[in-house]
Amino acid sequence: GALLPDFEWTRTRWTSAPFCSWEGDWESLHKHGPSWFREMRKRRRRFFKDGGTATRLSGAEAIARLEAVAAIERESWKGRRASTRLQQGTGQEILRHALATLGERGELQLWLAEVDGRAIAFQIDFVLPGRLLHYQCAFDARFGSRRAGAVLAYLSLEHGWEAGIREFDYLTGDEPYKLQRTNATRPIYQLAAYRRTLRGKVAYWQLVGARSHLRQVKALRAVHAGFAWLRRWAGRLDAAHP
Repeated sequence: GALLPDFEWTRTRWTSAPFCSWEGDWESLHKHGPSWFREMRKRRRRFFKDGGTATRLSGAEAIARLEAVAAIERESWKGRRASTRLQQGTGQEILRHALATLGERGELQLWLAEVDGRAIAFQIDFVLPGRLLHYQCAFDARFGSRRAGAVLAYLSLEHGWEAGIREFDYLTGDEPYKLQRTNATRPIYQLAAYRRTLRGKVAYWQLVGARSHLRQVKALRAVHAGFAWLRRWAGRLDAAHP
């Protein structure tokens, strides 16, 4: 406020960041941590017994599988809701660049699950000293019963644990599946600044305030998500039929 005296500042809780932090050993995490770990240990065995495979990739090897990643995303719920991020274009190019830089240093990894040579799930993680950050994941909805996406999440945590990682962070979002896999959350706040004028206050409410308040009500969040999907869908129609 002292630096910009003509501006009003607001801080609003936007969402949360679920994470799992554990100081004990791997077995105690399964015994006393989230029950998801015990369930996935069994699912993991079943997935491999039924012919599934999982591969950890980085750098050039991961870049070579980006088309498979895009195909999985298209067949996931993200594709149905027009909420894809890793298709050909800007999103995929950003990931390609990240894999060529961070990936070569071991700071970004791609996990792929396959059945009969077909990629059906992926997970992308940032790897930091002592921490694993889950960035993007998706599974082909036609193979949902395989639980391949959850298996990859478990495998990435298992691999990270062996490398000394003790905290697994889902970055953002309070989706139920994230809460089932974690034991704590961090609040995420949105900081906004607007001029101390009527016009500034109206602009803030139109662009930030109303949406921020809507997100605090679950029923209204669903409505807002529906409108966001319609906007993205309409935008894609316009792009396909200029």
